[in-house]
Amino acid sequence: MNKAVPVALAVALLGACDDNEDIGVIGGEADVVIWTADIFGLAPFQYVGGTADVTYELGTFDFGATAEIFGDNPGSVRPWNVRFGTCASGGDVVGLESDYLPFVVDGAGADVVSVIVPEPLDPLGLYHVTFSLSLDNQDIVIACGDLFLL
Repeated sequence: MNKAVPVALAVALLGACDDNEDIGVIGGEADVVIWTADIFGLAPFQYVGGTADVTYELGTFDFGATAEIFGDNPGSVRPWNVRFGTCASGGDVVGLESDYLPFVVDGAGADVVSVIVPEPLDPLGLYHVTFSLSLDNQDIVIACGDLFLL
C-alpha cells in the first residue's frame, strides 16, 4: 500500500474539523482522553509510590480517576486528588476535596481508589495528582506525579 494514502487520509480528517466544533468525533463516537502518572514520594516519604489514571470523554461534565498507593505505612489514611498545573507549579483541586475517597492503606502498604469527579477537563490542560499526609493535613503533600496524555 502507498504510504502517502494514510497521511493524506489523516490530513483530510484533520482538515474537516472546523475550529474545535468537531474535535474528538470520528464516526459518531466521542473521543476519550486518558492521562497517566507515576507518583513519587517526597522527602521524608520517599518510600511511598503510586500510579494514577484519569479518563475524560470529551463534551461530558465529569471524569474518572483511579489511583494506587504502595509502599506506605499500614493503617494510614491518605487523601489524594487531581490538581490543576504540575507538581512543580502546584494548583487547585479539580472538583472538591470531598469528591475523592481517601486511601485506607492495607497491611501490605497499598490501596486502590476509583472515583468519578463531576467536573469537565480541558484535554490540553496540565494536571497532576497529589497524595497528602492525612485528612487533617491535606496541605502537606507526601507524593506527587504529573499527568501525561497517553
